[in-house]
Amino acid sequence: MEKLKFWEWIGYALFAIAGIAAIILIARAIGDDDTDWPAWVQAVGSIIAIGIAIWIPARQRERELKEKRLQQAELELILAQQVYFLLINLRDELKTIEKYSHMPRRVYRDEVSRVFEDMLQRISAIEAREINWIRTQSLFFARNAIFDTHTSLMEPRLFEHPYSGEEKAVLATRIEAINTEGQRAHRTMAEAEKAIENLK
Repeated sequence: MEKLKFWEWIGYALFAIAGIAAIILIARAIGDDDTDWPAWVQAVGSIIAIGIAIWIPARQRERELKEKRLQQAELELILAQQVYFLLINLRDELKTIEKYSHMPRRVYRDEVSRVFEDMLQRISAIEAREINWIRTQSLFFARNAIFDTHTSLMEPRLFEHPYSGEEKAVLATRIEAINTEGQRAHRTMAEAEKAIENLK
């Protein structure tokens, strides 16, 4: 069952007060033969009108605030999804590099370079709208991972060389770190989904 909001309670309370006042005024008027009925009707009508004048704008304001919170929550979810999928794509690309790391870098460096360029553009687009500091940190971390990996791939004197054992260890650590960031991004995505459910 949906819970009543604050302004709904206020509205019902005002209508209840107006109803009670109307009953009292009518009861008193019935007991008085000299009752000025038009004046009593006007008094009751004024009380009801005041209640409606307070309740309707308050109710409208509550709906507008709810709609604004829902739009913000939906934007939050979109950004959370974009960060999460970016991190997953980056992790998978790093795993691909790891898979071919026994081969000379020239074999796959151009394709990886194109993928990294696309990811950097995606990061910039997300950063233009991102306000969540946790996801901002994840984007910063992803950018650094791309730059560091790209630098090792594009070193001219290493084009014909596979990854060294030390480089493979660094790459494995980087993959694990990106995976951890992805898990954290997934949690913020779940939180955003829950926030939307609570607002509906």
